[in-house]
Amino acid sequence: MKVIFKRNTVLFRRTFTILKPRELCEKAWQEIASKFPDFKVVSKGQKLKKTSKNKDLIFEIYFQANRNNYADSVEFAPHIAIYSKSMKKANIHNGFVYGGELGRLLNRNEWHWYQLAGANYQYTVDEVSKLCEEYIIPLFEDFEDTERNIEKLIEEDINDHNLLYYIYHYGGKDKAQQYFNKIIKNSELRSMYIDFYNQLKEIPKENISLGVSEFYGSTMIEFAYINGIIIEEE
Repeated sequence: MKVIFKRNTVLFRRTFTILKPRELCEKAWQEIASKFPDFKVVSKGQKLKKTSKNKDLIFEIYFQANRNNYADSVEFAPHIAIYSKSMKKANIHNGFVYGGELGRLLNRNEWHWYQLAGANYQYTVDEVSKLCEEYIIPLFEDFEDTERNIEKLIEEDINDHNLLYYIYHYGGKDKAQQYFNKIIKNSELRSMYIDFYNQLKEIPKENISLGVSEFYGSTMIEFAYINGIIIEEE
C-alpha cells in the first residue's frame, strides 16, 4: 500500500507598498526626526522645532520637497531657521535671526537636493541625519550662549546680512558696527553700499522705509544708517 503524505504549505506573501513621492518624503523625514528627540515634530516630520534654554529663540529644521518629484525621482532639501521672540516684539527683521537652505549654508554654490528614490533612500536618510548632528545641532548650540556667539560671528568669516539685526539687538550698536563694517569690507558690492549709505544722509530718517528693498543689501544699509551704525574709514 502506497501512502501519500500531503504537506500543507503556507505561502507567505510579502506585500510591497508603493509609496507616492510625498509619502516617501514623509517617511524619510519622520525617520530623521526620530534621531532628534529634543525637537518637537510638526507636519508629519517636515518641520522640527525646539526652543532655546532662555525661551527666546526658536530653532527649526524643515524639509522642502521638490515640486517636480515623481516616481523615479523623489528629492528634498533641508533648511534651517532661527527666530527671536524679543526681536519680533521689538519689530526688528520680523524676528528672523539666521537660516536658509542647508547647501548654501555649507558654502555650496547651488541648492543641494537629496534623492530618496530607489536604492538612495537609506543612504540619504543617514547622510542628512549626520549633517544635522554634525552641523545644525552645534550651530543651534552656539546660539544658546549669546555673548560668546556674537564674538564668534564678528571674528569668523561668516558675513550674513541677517545676523546684523541679531547682533544689534543682543549686542548693541558697537558690536553691530564691527560686524557691519566686516560685511562692507568683504563684499563685492562694497562701493555700491558705501555710495548708497552716503545718499541716505540726504534723506530724513523718518522718510526711509525698511519694507522696500531696492537691491540686495539695501535694507541692511538702511537699517544701519537709521540706527547710527556708521561705515568706518579705513
